[in-house]
Amino acid sequence: MGVRKVRSVDRDETAGKVRVSYVGDGRDEYDLAVFLSLSMYEVLWEGAEVGEEAYHDADRRCRVAEARAEAVRRLAIGRRPSGRMEGILREGGYDGEVIAEVIKGLSEDGYLDDRAIALKELGVCKGKGLPAEAARERLGARGLCAEAVDWAMGEGGYDDREVAADYAKANIGLGRAKVAKRLMANGYDREAALGALDAPGGGEGVGGGLGGEEG
Repeated sequence: MGVRKVRSVDRDETAGKVRVSYVGDGRDEYDLAVFLSLSMYEVLWEGAEVGEEAYHDADRRCRVAEARAEAVRRLAIGRRPSGRMEGILREGGYDGEVIAEVIKGLSEDGYLDDRAIALKELGVCKGKGLPAEAARERLGARGLCAEAVDWAMGEGGYDDREVAADYAKANIGLGRAKVAKRLMANGYDREAALGALDAPGGGEGVGGGLGGEEG
């Protein structure tokens, strides 16, 4: 496509929108505050003839600014992993290139910190007695990127045997059988569950078998 000729630029103060229509076909709608802050009236004004490169540059800048404003607004409500934010922006109708640019900018500016969230979430996983594979699945499902999960695993020192032993020690009051069942339900095999119970401080010597008599 060659040159777009702007037919009209309608400003809707009530809705906070600017609607730009073109001769022949096509119409774009932008956030009014973004349109003004980026001085789009210097590019898209009634009667202007805009080349494709200039049009796409102006449109992209508006979309990125709109998406970033929406992301910052959501982050003001509560911290979110980058994957969750990508989903929110995707549902808002933004394309992949715009989302990628916004996520990159927010991460560089400190608005998004998957590493910090991953490190905190791993503490929860340890408390639940989850093995590393289950912990990775949990963090991935929460929208944390693989790089952040890998970093947190290394930084926090995630060792399956230690996690299982600590869980057994903290919950041994429930009885050996119940603790073993929970560890196996979490993904540990029987040998690992027994090993956790027999580890120093893991509940060795505490009564109760593994036959299920404790519920």
